[in-house]
Amino acid sequence: MKKILLFPYHPDMQILVRYRRNLKDVRIVGFYSYREDETEILKLNQLIGSTGSFEEMLLECNQVILLENYRGCEIKKYYEVIEKANACGRTAALVPQLKNELESEKLKGCTFLTNEFNLNLSKPLLRERTKYPVELPVLAVFGMGKNCCKFENQICLNAILEKAGYRAAWISSNPLGVLFGAVTLPDFLFEETIPFEEKVFRLNHLLFRISNADLADVCIIGVPEGISQFEKYEFHHFAEYALVIGNAVNVDGAVLCTYFLEDLSVEGIKELMFHSGEKFGFLVDLVSIGTSGFQMMDGELDIVYLYLSRDFVKRQYTPPKELPEYIAGIWEKDRIENALKRLTDRLTKNLSAV
Repeated sequence: MKKILLFPYHPDMQILVRYRRNLKDVRIVGFYSYREDETEILKLNQLIGSTGSFEEMLLECNQVILLENYRGCEIKKYYEVIEKANACGRTAALVPQLKNELESEKLKGCTFLTNEFNLNLSKPLLRERTKYPVELPVLAVFGMGKNCCKFENQICLNAILEKAGYRAAWISSNPLGVLFGAVTLPDFLFEETIPFEEKVFRLNHLLFRISNADLADVCIIGVPEGISQFEKYEFHHFAEYALVIGNAVNVDGAVLCTYFLEDLSVEGIKELMFHSGEKFGFLVDLVSIGTSGFQMMDGELDIVYLYLSRDFVKRQYTPPKELPEYIAGIWEKDRIENALKRLTDRLTKNLSAV
């Protein structure tokens, strides 16, 4: 079993602790971060029974995982952690988001946190610019934008499928999905020099090979970024990845993740579901309300993401009295699980999808 230490603080650490029983051959020995994160890190280490001593955790682990620098903290600390890991004979794995932020010459002994399917890419021989039918049922987890709890919903969906006896091939939108047995999204999706059509064909070929290799009974795809445009405030490939996936394969079911909606409009949700089906071919089975939000900074070409506590969300959430069963807050465990079970039950009964 791999024993890991994570640095620096990131809201995803909360998810790792919450679902640590779902980790695959991995145990978290502790968390470490900058001094200003001392309170949050102390809580996390207490939850997993860690002393919180960096030196002790470093000796106990066999890999240090360096997470995204989402707040723009001082990079020097990353290099110090890598150096200390190397001095103790520990490997360091970096999330891919750090690839363009850290200097490659200072990453001695480091790897990137990625994983891929073990496929024979020479057989069968596939024609270029040709789409092939994918018989494997495909479920998509997508969202309004970045950081809207897509990762947590993927973990929940994967757990429900496993409990139902399915073998799931999970392609995670978050590299930390590797810790739960997922593979990471293929690099070509993010390559700006590759045309849209070529990405569609390549993804179709990948999914066709997965289907033919008898690796799984169902495939989960985490769709990166989002389907909603942030107007002029932030450039991101809004909807591009969803369009690539929707054009590469028929999606049999989907989970739509939203930001926290304090005043939830069922009609607004229905419009978003209709848009998702019409534009991307994503027929939504569950709308999962997240615990994060965002603010556009006045006069700034920037967006600040807000990570709200579950206690705060529960106090502020005021859904309508007659809330459809396909809408649930990610913190509402029973409602989420029941909705996901209905999705798996539908797949089981649909002979054309299973």
